[in-house]
Amino acid sequence: MENPPVPLSSESVTPSWVSQVLRTKISGHDFQKETNIQSGSGFLSSMVRLRCEAEDGQNFNIIVKLLPEDSTMLELTVSEGFDKTEVNFYKEVGPDLLKILPDLKQYLCHSYYGHIQHADEEKHLKYASVLVMEDLKPQGYYTINFAAEESMAQFREVLEFMAKFHFAGMVLETRKNAKLCQVYDYLQGVSNSGTSMFYEMAKGGFVEIIQLLSDHGLSQPVIEAYRKMAPHSDSIIKKVQEASKEFACLIHGDLWSNNCLFNDDPQFHTKIIDWQLLGYKDPNYDVAVTIVSSIPVKQLTKEKVTESLQHYYETFVAECTKSGDPGNLITRDWDQFSKFFYTWGMSYTMLWFLMSSDSFSLNIPRLVKIYEFLILEANVHEFILSQVEEV
Repeated sequence: MENPPVPLSSESVTPSWVSQVLRTKISGHDFQKETNIQSGSGFLSSMVRLRCEAEDGQNFNIIVKLLPEDSTMLELTVSEGFDKTEVNFYKEVGPDLLKILPDLKQYLCHSYYGHIQHADEEKHLKYASVLVMEDLKPQGYYTINFAAEESMAQFREVLEFMAKFHFAGMVLETRKNAKLCQVYDYLQGVSNSGTSMFYEMAKGGFVEIIQLLSDHGLSQPVIEAYRKMAPHSDSIIKKVQEASKEFACLIHGDLWSNNCLFNDDPQFHTKIIDWQLLGYKDPNYDVAVTIVSSIPVKQLTKEKVTESLQHYYETFVAECTKSGDPGNLITRDWDQFSKFFYTWGMSYTMLWFLMSSDSFSLNIPRLVKIYEFLILEANVHEFILSQVEEV
């Protein structure tokens, strides 16, 4: 069957189009469409929420993800292939992972349809993409933005998911008998160029965070640390990229509270969403970002961060033990793993926040607390400068 055409805008998401996607006749009588369901412009997709009914009486709650309307985010998404990566996660990577560890299904949203429409001048087609997902809001799921906080129970469940996800990815690699970045050539962060828009954002972030903190008269020691690092931004980014490769595995790449759907009903697991940055890097790059960006701010101390890291590591080891540790997946003991976390993992987390400081600026006190942790407790500036400055 021929793929339905990819909508170029929300106006093209009609009962007729949805009928083609779901392969059932959708009634136009009870077709409710909500557009622009996200606020702001820093999103990698434009989302439409649908409530509709099939002629046989079946009800559907659906999210349709299209290319972003904002021109800057559209250029970034298409040039980096973020939309392609997410569509292929649900079409290829996710199903492959579920064959390894079926338990992961309880953390993933159901996808009805995903398609990339390549440009074709002869057929008068523009490049476009679409992903049709189950909308879990009617089931009581909700997001927690950066201005709020996860509970410790929610936070620990995200860590447990990540450990299982990394485990399944490593087993998948042994079964494929090839690096997953070669199996799935659309994974993010594989290029050696270091000139992507994604990393250009990190480079510009050094100057932006100095200005942001200065404008609010906050954290002079943190400002001075970034002033020392700013002249070395190119070298820092390249070093952090290079360090990700030795123990690389499949990572989510953007796992913070905004990319989780939580439910207060204990029978429902947290759902992990937004797979546009699915990549191939050291698992510590995932873990460090998740812990620093999502841990309740009063728990953001080195002691509590280490406890969280240990929970992840113990969950990962438990999965390896249950499976008989195929392929000798435990390549680093606890000391080696935690050392990498507090050096290169923290360095990557610093870059991750620099890429998006403006998005987090609505909660300056929390953002400052995170930067103070990275600089004053994790001493990320001392480590990274020791790697790039000439002796």
